[in-house]
Amino acid sequence: MMRYIETVRVPLEDWVTTSQLEDWIIGVMLWVPLKSASEALSKGVAQVFDDLGVAFIPRNWMHMVAANS
Repeated sequence: MMRYIETVRVPLEDWVTTSQLEDWIIGVMLWVPLKSASEALSKGVAQVFDDLGVAFIPRNWMHMVAANS
């Protein structure tokens, strides 16, 4: 099996887009109405970026490839 970790720079715009995805909202704020949760998540992530003074947040993605030989 081959695997490696890639660090990806995720900008604010991508976090805001993610905050609008129904599956993501349900996963992080299950009992909150979708519109309210999306607005809260979008505002919250914008505040985090502002407070930290960053242009992106790094995320580690693990890639795995398995082959049957």
